[in-house]
Amino acid sequence: MDKIIRFARTFPTLAASAPLEPWDPVALDTWAAGPAGTTGSRHAAACVLAVWNGRSNPVAAVRGDLCAELRRVLEDCDQRLYDREETASP
Repeated sequence: MDKIIRFARTFPTLAASAPLEPWDPVALDTWAAGPAGTTGSRHAAACVLAVWNGRSNPVAAVRGDLCAELRRVLEDCDQRLYDREETASP
């Protein structure tokens, strides 16, 4: 666990305020997806969770909150693009 915490701390957006100790990938995922997370910290957390390979918490199961938040952002971007195209002058 020590190596993944050291790796996570190399990201400035995680080093200062992310819940890294004790190592709990679900807590990191929840924090990054919540209001405390920024765009940078979400990407950094996604990278850390993608690299982490825990036996009891497979990465695919852990990143649920973060993936849901990123999907919401993507859908919002798609909607904004659609709205912009609909209101554009021909």
